[in-house]
Amino acid sequence: MKDREGFTLIELLVALTIFAIFLSGPLFDIAMKMNVKVRNMNNAKMLAEEFMEQVRAYDYNSPLIADDGDAGDLDNTAHFDHQLPDTTISGIVYTRGYNIKDKSYSNNTKTIKLHILWRDGLGSHHLSFTTVRVNSNY
Repeated sequence: MKDREGFTLIELLVALTIFAIFLSGPLFDIAMKMNVKVRNMNNAKMLAEEFMEQVRAYDYNSPLIADDGDAGDLDNTAHFDHQLPDTTISGIVYTRGYNIKDKSYSNNTKTIKLHILWRDGLGSHHLSFTTVRVNSNY
């Protein structure tokens, strides 16, 4: 036989199989973490959509969308103008609250910023959503 250089097809298949087995553990772990993150983010978005639907039904002068007087607190997650009840979905507790800023763009507008906070095995998370209400009776 001649001296051959390189690998046989069997050797390559064995090496690729070992490499695939070696990578499957970390890749599976990463995929599971991403799945949990996406599921929790979708739950938070669902809660936000429900809230935004409710806000659209509120009268402009409703106390449910009244500003507490602090115009600079839209991003404050330590103290909300209005606190909503916590919601638990699949064992994750979602804390929800919203802040209001009157006359944000003109005299007949209110900016409403919803914050959703939750903690899971991947850390603490925060989503915020903003809408503007206009006083149609102005």
